Amino acid sequence: MVIDPGAIQDQMVKIRDILSFELPGPDHPLIVVAGHIHIDHMYLGLTDRRLWGMARIIIAAEDWGADQLESGDLYWT
Repeated sequence: MVIDPGAIQDQMVKIRDILSFELPGPDHPLIVVAGHIHIDHMYLGLTDRRLWGMARIIIAAEDWGADQLESGDLYWT
């Protein structure tokens, strides 16, 4: 399943609703692939606590983007 977590709260509510039927429990892995790290694509995927409580979230990003996400860089993300 491909998800663009985005930065729109209503969109994240829909994503959580769909995932609540698809994920067997909080120990199940959910891989969120960061096609790129702009905040309009990744913000809620990184900050939505309810999403993070639904599964064991794994963020997959290319090396440079992962560094920016880990450091909380506000310019690039």
